[in-house]
Amino acid sequence: MTPASWAGDGVVRALLFSSPTCPHCQKVREEVLPALGGRFPGRLQVAVLSTATPSGRDLYWSAFRRYGVEQRGVPLLVVGDFALVGSVDIPQRLPALVESYLAKGGVDWPPLPGLAAVLAANAPAPTPPPAPTPAPEAPVVATATGPAASTGLEPRPAPESEPEPEPTPVSPPPPAAPIPAEADGSTPSVPARRTARPQPTPARPPTSAPLASPETATAETPMAELSSVAAPPVPPPVLPAVDGGHEPAGPLDRLRADPHGNGLALVVLVGMVASVLRSVAVLRRPAPATPTSRFDWLTPVLALAGLGVAAYLAHVEVREVEAVCGPVGDCNTVQQSAYARLFGVVPIGVLGVLGFAAILVAWGVRRWGAGPAAAWAAVALLAMTGLGTLFSIYLTFLEPFVIGATCLWCLSSALIMTTLYGLAHAPGRAAAAELRLRPALGFSRPSD
Repeated sequence: MTPASWAGDGVVRALLFSSPTCPHCQKVREEVLPALGGRFPGRLQVAVLSTATPSGRDLYWSAFRRYGVEQRGVPLLVVGDFALVGSVDIPQRLPALVESYLAKGGVDWPPLPGLAAVLAANAPAPTPPPAPTPAPEAPVVATATGPAASTGLEPRPAPESEPEPEPTPVSPPPPAAPIPAEADGSTPSVPARRTARPQPTPARPPTSAPLASPETATAETPMAELSSVAAPPVPPPVLPAVDGGHEPAGPLDRLRADPHGNGLALVVLVGMVASVLRSVAVLRRPAPATPTSRFDWLTPVLALAGLGVAAYLAHVEVREVEAVCGPVGDCNTVQQSAYARLFGVVPIGVLGVLGFAAILVAWGVRRWGAGPAAAWAAVALLAMTGLGTLFSIYLTFLEPFVIGATCLWCLSSALIMTTLYGLAHAPGRAAAAELRLRPALGFSRPSD
């Protein structure tokens, strides 16, 4: 079936761009669109294109530029002159748009270059209508009296395998009683009895006569005729998955999906890995005489900045709203992916809020505390920033190579955590050395 055969009056056709790692896309595909398909049966056709495939990605960017979408992300649904983004915008606006276009006689597929070829290559094969079941022929029996030509029917010959039935002997009728004569010798007149002539068996209607439809069938309609009624043509499915469905592309294909944003993520990833490798050699050096530096004031400033970034990401992930993205990357795709929640439960933004808040508390105890509490706070600060940096490396790796999109908010949080880890080296090393040398006696906090 080609797109031309789908065309017709009163049908609304739309495109849904989806990602295989996007739970919001899954919600639109499995909940929103099937409900609309039941509301407008045979009047709504939505072709689903995966942005993880080359042709789907090219069509996505073509739609992005043509419709002037302000926020990049999926799910993206284009219908007529409108582009809807997100699992909130689509169910809110799409029903009214479908009704509006149906009132105007429908709307065809968006005029995107290359879309017709993709639809033609992935259109479902036509399903032939079921062949009508011929009704069984009723047996025709010739009348017992009179020739077969008098009924217009040919007698059915007996099968050769069956023996001819033996004729039943007929007893002669008993002799009629004598009729007494009249006085004048005449015979009385008897009314003649009329012998009933068997009526001919009515002929069955010809097989070419129109069959009864299920709507006009009555209780007297044979079941054989109802079963042979041809089913009406089935319209195309509401959700024809095209462009290879949702098969994920390879890591290099995802990296090339957004060369600018993913390239920036790759640079940040290399820098963080180099910082961690360098820290292994730095932590083995002797503890510095002055554990704090003149840049110690940057720790609370960066922690507060990281707390603000994490709070905004937590708001986006918990409320499931669209994020305000920068000129590079596609933060909505990242925030709507399956990796936006730890173990599928805890939003990464909420985890970041807890982490940066704990870093602020540890820095305050180390800065204004005394004794073992300050030393343990410095060690905890080093450990938390180190683990946070490793986790940020993992998340940054997922963006270009697994998700295929980059979030500038996430990169900012990763850079902040890596910088905090570098600032925590000197105080953490000094505190660890003191605790290892005099674990039971405690020690005085080193002077600034």
